[in-house]
Amino acid sequence: MKLLGTLVRIRLRAVRDPEAVRHLGWVADMTSALNLMAERVARSDGAALDDYLNEAVAFWRRHYEDAGLRLTLSGLPREVPRALHLPLAIILHEICGEVARLHQPGDVGAALAVAFSASGEDVGMVVTTTANPREDTPHAEARAMIEGLVTLMGGMTGWSDPAAGGLTLRVRLPREGRSLQ
Repeated sequence: MKLLGTLVRIRLRAVRDPEAVRHLGWVADMTSALNLMAERVARSDGAALDDYLNEAVAFWRRHYEDAGLRLTLSGLPREVPRALHLPLAIILHEICGEVARLHQPGDVGAALAVAFSASGEDVGMVVTTTANPREDTPHAEARAMIEGLVTLMGGMTGWSDPAAGGLTLRVRLPREGRSLQ
């Protein structure tokens, strides 16, 4: 993963087309997130998602703090099946990046909240932000990626109505869903 990330960043320095820069930047970011999660899984006794979230949330908090956006995380269920660690990490990384892109610095009360829940059958994640989605290509791509991943895992997504203001994403993944690993 580290080698792939390095190769993408090398290629990114040579690209001038804005759309190619955007796509390669996304690949570089996602590769870094996957590498971080893989490292946590390798050295973990089952708490890889906890470890990843602690580090990822600390990163996003620092990033958002500069822009005046507050991030809260709550309700991480214990004993999330290992097969769901990577999908949840990817989804969270994608939506946090999208919120960072959508956020307008100086918005009063700007916030992003992530809450987890679990039952015997599934694990849920709800992400709510005050940032309003834009119906543009990057938003459509982020949404399609999240929906495709959740569908692949046998889960369900739900998005808020943009007219209501802000953005809410609801994800439910079955505990016994398909494995990506």
